Amino acid sequence: MSTIRSGLTAVGLAALAVGTLAPAAAHAAPAITDQAPAEAPSASPTAPSAPRIAFVEPSEGDKLSVAGMAPGARLAGVIVEGGGSYSAAVWNDRFATLVDVADRGKKATLVSYTPQGKVEVEFVLETQYAEGENEAPGTPVIHAVSQYDDGHFVIEGTVAHQPDLFSKTEVWANRSGMSWDFPSENGSFSLTVPASRAGEVIEVTAYYRGHGSETAQVELVPTERNTASDVHPLEVASPTAGDVLAAPEATFAGSGIPNSQIVVTRDEKTNRASSTLCETRVTSLGDWSCTSPALPAGSYRTAVTETPTWASAPKQETSATFTVAPTEDVDPTTPARPLLSSVHRSSTGDIVVRVIVNRAHQAEIRVGEHREQVSGLHGRFSFVLDGSLEGQTATVTGIGSPDRGRSLDIPLTPAELPAPSPLAAPLAHSVGVNSDGTMSILGTTSYFANEFDVPGVIAQFDGRYIGGTGVTWNGAYAITVDPEYAGEEIDLITVRGTDMSEKTPIVLEATDENTAPETFPLDVVSPAEGETIDVDTDVFTGEGIPGSIVTLSTDVGGTDEPAATLGDADVLADGTWTLELDATASLTPGEHTMTVVETPYWDSLKPLTSTRTFTASENVEPAPETRDLTIEGDGTVSPTGLTTLTGTGHPGATVTLHPFGEGRGGEVRTEVRADGTWNIARGFGPSKYNAAVFVQTGAPGADQTVAHPLDGTRTSSLIIDGDGTVSPTGRTTLTGAGHPGATVTLHPFGEGRGGEVRTEVRADGTWNIARGFGPSKYNAAVFVQTGGPGADQSVPFPLDGTRTPSLIIDGDGTVSPTGRTTLTGTGDAGATVTLHPFGQGRGGEVSTEVRADGSWSISRGFGPTTYTAAVFVQTGGPGADQSIPFPLDGTR
Repeated sequence: MSTIRSGLTAVGLAALAVGTLAPAAAHAAPAITDQAPAEAPSASPTAPSAPRIAFVEPSEGDKLSVAGMAPGARLAGVIVEGGGSYSAAVWNDRFATLVDVADRGKKATLVSYTPQGKVEVEFVLETQYAEGENEAPGTPVIHAVSQYDDGHFVIEGTVAHQPDLFSKTEVWANRSGMSWDFPSENGSFSLTVPASRAGEVIEVTAYYRGHGSETAQVELVPTERNTASDVHPLEVASPTAGDVLAAPEATFAGSGIPNSQIVVTRDEKTNRASSTLCETRVTSLGDWSCTSPALPAGSYRTAVTETPTWASAPKQETSATFTVAPTEDVDPTTPARPLLSSVHRSSTGDIVVRVIVNRAHQAEIRVGEHREQVSGLHGRFSFVLDGSLEGQTATVTGIGSPDRGRSLDIPLTPAELPAPSPLAAPLAHSVGVNSDGTMSILGTTSYFANEFDVPGVIAQFDGRYIGGTGVTWNGAYAITVDPEYAGEEIDLITVRGTDMSEKTPIVLEATDENTAPETFPLDVVSPAEGETIDVDTDVFTGEGIPGSIVTLSTDVGGTDEPAATLGDADVLADGTWTLELDATASLTPGEHTMTVVETPYWDSLKPLTSTRTFTASENVEPAPETRDLTIEGDGTVSPTGLTTLTGTGHPGATVTLHPFGEGRGGEVRTEVRADGTWNIARGFGPSKYNAAVFVQTGAPGADQTVAHPLDGTRTSSLIIDGDGTVSPTGRTTLTGAGHPGATVTLHPFGEGRGGEVRTEVRADGTWNIARGFGPSKYNAAVFVQTGGPGADQSVPFPLDGTRTPSLIIDGDGTVSPTGRTTLTGTGDAGATVTLHPFGQGRGGEVSTEVRADGSWSISRGFGPTTYTAAVFVQTGGPGADQSIPFPLDGTR
């Protein structure tokens, strides 16, 4: 029979709960005799947690104090090899016991008895401390002095320490009636002190098991705001934007204000805030993480909200965007030829290539010797390449199961990101009732074929979110709604991020049929019925239901040959499809009957079929060409106002004007009418649009581009009027000319030195900037024009005034022993002057801005202390920051 000793009585455990138990308290508890369980509890499917040692340290007499953690256990023990056996009850996952000093240095086993079974951990019985157990906490950081009632102040702050320590960390405020708090493992504290102490300087110190931190000092004067969000801004480190998660669960991780509550929900801008994905608290080290339940495949934009523990600290909000990959097997289809969405340069200088490859689960890019593959969802793939590859050509290929698709060559020339499509109100084509009683809405919405950030569709009832889909598949969507809304009028809305389209109201009732085939009839546009085409024709075009896949096959009339499959094509969000034959394929001469089978996105709508008869022949004489893009007029536009440009092109094609050249923004597009004419109306400012280009897309054959300069007047250079003389004080207006629509920024002390003022160049090419100038010589003044054609322009332009470069403090340093005292001085206009009354980094700082006339003042309450380490610091002035030690004299 083993003798089992426990170092904690019930009183000792209660003391441990409030963090006041010292090792000596455990040693004073009487020993009790008990017997270890004869049989460990039966194991459950959940593995029990292992116990661990918090510390082993000498105690009084001939004892060692052993304390540790035993998560989920009822009893813990220490069995010494060749020595005694010791036991302790576990409370709040913690235990403490005393062992004989004669067992020091021996091998031992730490045992915990949990409902899931017995868990053993071997260790050596030597003096030891787990991380943080023999260390002082970090220095308390004061974020606010708040006053919620007339009788008290509350000092609010955080202290960093290791989580899961054996005892509790304490924070004390002296000179305040001994106010203290026990920060939880999450590290925040609130110290309540009497309002009668107003104006005093209080010292705040954190302790852990007798180890004291450095002291923070705080003046008992209510602060304007809680600065916790400045020190601990809310950030999401994972998932990062664009992440594709293989697992259906999403693990969110980031940083924030210690002990704040973190709640992750669906995007509340689209009324999804009622759906909480996970929640947690920020640890004492400022980090947090939580994991969502399993999520359906799709793209997500979630809202992350942080609620601090103090009422004085406002909530912080941010978002996280990511995609959950589908878990089911990928259909064995051949990927489409890639479609370029954009090539742009990131903020870090990398080149980002975004492509769309329908029916692909991976995409590959090759640039010289560089090759990599990425995964994506909904046919969207993003590659991040080193900036040194600019100017080279990349080859992108879609990878399916098991086939690879055709490749696309992409010049790595960054351009302005294309503007997203206007959000169109969605269409609803059918409403059905599912076997579980829920109701499904099937419909479509439109967007650009090369649009990378695909919009989704949501359903609302009385302005409240009741269902939605994260994204659409080439414009097709399906939404499931609870049966409680049957018979109600609901609204359907297309959403992209926080942007929302017009509403489409529908009554939620089951429909007899799906109207998509009538809204988007399946048709072959080219070749026309009965047309004779060349056997080398390699492009077929048509129309159908967005989101569908069309399969083309053809046979030659009068032969016994089986029909030959030409390939698959995707119906895009605008209802069009294009099939490009493989380079090795060609049509057999003769009369063909082409069959087009359309498989809709929704399983509930059966495949649709259409046919087209045409003849393939060799050496077909081309029909008279009437499809070229032409622009009428001589290119002269009005210098201002709206001008209409006209021309002719292929009926149904799209004509786009790029007024500053392709990829430079400002595009305007229109569709060629059935009679072959088109017009574009646009406002033109006083610029010469030398790089203007018209592009026709969607016509048979290759796209056509026509350079067509538009003549106006041009102000391409940045010009500044005046001689650079400014008033020494007050507001001065500087004028000049630049490129209409560009931004002109004045950097009065040079770029990156602060004090910038910006304005936009007017349509007539003029601009002005009004600014107050203090008594400084602005030798490094620079004007910068951005957003004009070509490279940004910088013009050094010294502004002449007088200069007072030094920080000067008036007075002899004597302050009243109590109450508020005002200190004055001079400095650089616009700079910030900060008083550090106890020296830099010791707390209690007060800041002010130097006025336009160069003067400043700081008003502060000073307690009966000699501020020998007081320092004034000027930041934001010309040149380096300036510091001046300036002892303030009082009594202590």
